[in-house]
Order: sequence, then C-alpha cells, then structure tokens
Amino acid sequence: MVLYPEGYAPHSLRYYVRLALPNGESEEFECSLALFQQLREGLRGRAVCKGNQLLAFYPDADRMSGFSSV
Repeated sequence: MVLYPEGYAPHSLRYYVRLALPNGESEEFECSLALFQQLREGLRGRAVCKGNQLLAFYPDADRMSGFSSV
C-alpha cells in the first residue's frame, strides 16, 4: 500500500507551472504530471499551449547545462 500526502494519489491532482512570456508577462498553465516532473525552475525553451493547458515543452539545448533529468 502506497500512502500519498493528504491521501491524494499523484495522478488525481492538478499540476500548474508559471511561464514567462516573450512580452514580459507571466501566466499559469495546467499540465500533466509527466510534463511537470520534467520541468525545472529557470528552464528556457519553447512551450506548446492550447488555452490554459501546457501540452509540451522543448528546452533550449544551449541552456541545458546545469540541469539534470529525473
């Protein structure tokens, strides 16, 4: 039996990330657990969004130094 914080399984929670947009503003987007686990603070790249959903994120290869994958 696996116990999760507050009794919620990870797949039943909602995950949000805040992205800085090219115009200088920042917005919050909902994403999947799998995508959330790949993202790190300060990571730069190209985001694919539809409405308030973050569907994919492609990090810039030249800015990946210092980040390790999980």
